[in-house]
Amino acid sequence: MLFDWNTGGITIGINSPVPFNQAAFLVGTAISKTNNTTFTVNSTGVYRVTYSVRTAAVSALGSTQVRVNGVGVGPSATLIGAGASLTDMITFPANAADTIQVVVGGLSLTLATGDNATINQAFSLGGLDVRRITLITIVVALLALGALALLLARTRIGLQMRAAAIDFRTARLLGVRANAVISVAVLLSGLLAALVAVILTVQQPFVSPDFALKDTIVVLVGVVVGGMNRLWTATLGGFAIGFASGVIYGALPTDKTAYLPSVLFALVIVVLLVRPAGLFAPRGTSTVERV
Repeated sequence: MLFDWNTGGITIGINSPVPFNQAAFLVGTAISKTNNTTFTVNSTGVYRVTYSVRTAAVSALGSTQVRVNGVGVGPSATLIGAGASLTDMITFPANAADTIQVVVGGLSLTLATGDNATINQAFSLGGLDVRRITLITIVVALLALGALALLLARTRIGLQMRAAAIDFRTARLLGVRANAVISVAVLLSGLLAALVAVILTVQQPFVSPDFALKDTIVVLVGVVVGGMNRLWTATLGGFAIGFASGVIYGALPTDKTAYLPSVLFALVIVVLLVRPAGLFAPRGTSTVERV
């Protein structure tokens, strides 16, 4: 994975590549930065380029296109109004030693001054390049998890939600307000989903109809693998899926990374066959009916 950007304030002519004048944030060796306008593929495989070009308020209505070895590999994104952004995501196969550029076509473009996404930039931490949004994500996740844990453990509605999660029918017979529990659960889910959507949009500005669908599936799988009856087991399940994804992705050859979901879900099936209640569920915990 490679992430790069520029500080804007420049005009790019027709058939000229978009420059990226900052230090690239790089994970792995599959792709590298050759110079400010060109990236080089080091391993044969399938690649995805996502770009967002923010234009100045006074700019010609040009277009942009991803090119491999000087040949376009996808449709051009055309600017329909000065000051707007040109955003696209292209997936294509590439061979080792191929070069990748984002090239301006049609008319020239003038980029807006300033960094496109300041919190998405990288900084050096102990010799490692870390994006600010990564640290923000960790802090926000810990705060949200702590707040949810306090809600479930210290409030009346939280206790009612826990009781309903274990046995909804019995909880209603004991006086749990079913409508309130359902309403609060939906509200909390919406707030957390909105928070995650903002963070994901900062990390990946291109939003498509299936945006974050894969992430949602992985999260649901993590909850099931960890155990649905307790907050901490579901959390550990999510971390386990993330760790397993990173290890498997690093072990697979670059041209085989498309099979990562298949390998991951196969391991999930094995885990559920061995521990149906969840990998981190206490011993003796049995599965319960869930609606």
